[in-house]
Amino acid sequence: MSLASANLVITNLMPTARLTGQERRAAIIDSAIQLFSEKGFRGVTTRELASAIGVSEPVLYQHFPSKRDLYNAIIESIAEQSAHPCGDGRLPNCGAGLDDREFLGGVADAIIRWHENNPAFVRLFIFSALEGHELGDMFFDRHSSGFLQELADYIRSRVDAGVFRPVEPKISAYHFIALCVHYGIGQALAHKPAYNPPRDQVLSTVVDLFLKGVQA
Repeated sequence: MSLASANLVITNLMPTARLTGQERRAAIIDSAIQLFSEKGFRGVTTRELASAIGVSEPVLYQHFPSKRDLYNAIIESIAEQSAHPCGDGRLPNCGAGLDDREFLGGVADAIIRWHENNPAFVRLFIFSALEGHELGDMFFDRHSSGFLQELADYIRSRVDAGVFRPVEPKISAYHFIALCVHYGIGQALAHKPAYNPPRDQVLSTVVDLFLKGVQA
């Protein structure tokens, strides 16, 4: 027997390290995100999910007694792994010292980069919309709605200052985000996007279109 073969046998005979409860829980969440993003919520069974982790269904239920518990954990995982567009600060503070073009350009860039860096999450939300699944609504209620409100508050402050004309802040914020999200989804899902202009050009155009529509 060669030395390499002997080492392989010894390695296979060594007991593998057991996962802690927290590590197993994290592994279940990661596998759930991957499976749901590939097959949709209706296309994945608890047996398939347990098999992907290498545990039994009873063990799966020990960590997540119901599917809703698992969905809540997925949302928390997405929130933890997804950086706020302005880091740890809120949007108005993030905008301090920046003019509107710099501020909105930074927000747009962060939104697009989030989609590019998290294709599994993007697919997950698309499946939730197509299947009428509750996860998308749960995430919006707990996280996205706050971000939308922060941007609306920023726009309202610029309206009050007389810089923006009297637009409805939340509608305006929603449409600015939608411009960025549409491009970001295309970048996240297409390996070779049919329309892929330089990032700086996209950001400049998005901000220009928005500012020309709202500036007084």
